Amino acid sequence: MKKYNFGAGPSTISDEVYRKLSKSIIKLNDYDLSILEISHRSNIFDDILEKTIYLFRKLLNINNDYSVLFLSGGATKQFFMIPYNFLENIKKNECAGYIDSGFWSYKAINYAKYFGNIDVIASSRHDNYKFIPKKYKILFDKKKYKYLHFTSNNTIVGTQFKQIPKINNIPIISDMSSDILSKFINIRDFDMIYASSQKNIGPLGVTIVIIKKEFAKSISNNIPGIMNYKNHINSKSVMNTPNIFAIYGIMLNLEWLKNKGGIKIIEEENNLKAKLLYSEIDRNSMLEGTVNIEDRSFMNICFNIKNKDLKDKLVMLLNENNIVGFLGHKLHPYFRISLYNAINLHQVKFLIKILQLFEKKYS
Repeated sequence: MKKYNFGAGPSTISDEVYRKLSKSIIKLNDYDLSILEISHRSNIFDDILEKTIYLFRKLLNINNDYSVLFLSGGATKQFFMIPYNFLENIKKNECAGYIDSGFWSYKAINYAKYFGNIDVIASSRHDNYKFIPKKYKILFDKKKYKYLHFTSNNTIVGTQFKQIPKINNIPIISDMSSDILSKFINIRDFDMIYASSQKNIGPLGVTIVIIKKEFAKSISNNIPGIMNYKNHINSKSVMNTPNIFAIYGIMLNLEWLKNKGGIKIIEEENNLKAKLLYSEIDRNSMLEGTVNIEDRSFMNICFNIKNKDLKDKLVMLLNENNIVGFLGHKLHPYFRISLYNAINLHQVKFLIKILQLFEKKYS
């Protein structure tokens, strides 16, 4: 029996995509070559890249005002690429606004401080990030904001923005690593979105950047080539050798999502999966949620056992039933269930059944 992987990333991918990706390692379609030896300068890869971009545009309704890039270095690299590009040569009264809602946004803030003035306009750090901060302190009379950065879903603590923080036409940049492609977004609300690939997008090893071309025009030419977004736009993501295998896997995963019915259908499924699991957590006498109910993530669901002495019992029960990836981040050692797109309803119902069995055995 294949294990059920509820890990926060790399996440599970549909069986259909696994099969196609596995075959491509031996032989990619009719090319008599492995996907691992395809040149990034070949027509074969040109077709793969073009189709992958097309599928992104189709699924997220991305118009030609935006470029879709495939970069390396994970979302963490974007933590310094963004301020490096947009805070270059800033004036004394200029800054970037950041919302501190979790571990990754806090890390992005600390990276950005190396490059310019940073104004943290809201934070929930003082309460262990148990809620999404919604009261923003903006100093329009003293500062000009080059952009506003927020992390749409907080993978570690399990909170999620339900509304985009639009403030006085400040350009918006969002780290959407753990909820992109899981729900509808209006791409026109954003000037830039970035996301690491290993959750809803596909295999690990690629960072997706969706950037408004007009926004990119403000970037200084003094930034070294590989670090400059304008250069990646002009080179169509092949400024250096991209991760061809991962991009091919992303193409297959986006095809799978499109064939399922696209964002509308997957959002309905994701909402149902999360509601079922949260209902069980709230009902189960042995369990308790860890964050404000109104800010609960539908991607990363965190909970604790009321009786901490029974933690090992639940861990053992889950392992015995081939459920893996359920323990939280080392900074927050509670249980965390990640319900990314490829997790199906059957898997969630099976998990709920095991949680109910735990209650029956130990309550």
